[in-house]
Amino acid sequence: MDRTDPTKRDGTFCGLDAGYASRLGERLSTGVKQIYRADVAFGTYRRTFHKPWHRWFIAFPKVEGFFLNLVFDVSNQQFQLVEKPNQRLWRNQTEWWIEERGETVGEIKTDNTFRHAAAFSEVLQMTYRTEQYQIRSSKL
Repeated sequence: MDRTDPTKRDGTFCGLDAGYASRLGERLSTGVKQIYRADVAFGTYRRTFHKPWHRWFIAFPKVEGFFLNLVFDVSNQQFQLVEKPNQRLWRNQTEWWIEERGETVGEIKTDNTFRHAAAFSEVLQMTYRTEQYQIRSSKL
């Protein structure tokens, strides 16, 4: 197996020993990715694009985070992360709505503080219904 190919590494990822995990190394793909609780798959997600040129635009280095819309299927429920409109084209997308069956049920915002940047981590603050969550990911 070629260790440098993110598509192959995404496909062979089987979760971690504990916690929730997924692997999204190949960020342009609209293919289905698995979500794991420890080493057991319990859901999927995929990336979507509203317009064909969005996918072309993010193929350039440094802009893969633009137009990040995701559809999740977890426990027979479908959730959609939809980018908030009116974001500037030259700015990375930083806010999303969480939609379930056409209803907005939450919100996600990036937490771009110096503390997180210094720790080489990306942090999202999420509100889902009445619950608050923090999602943390190591930067590459």
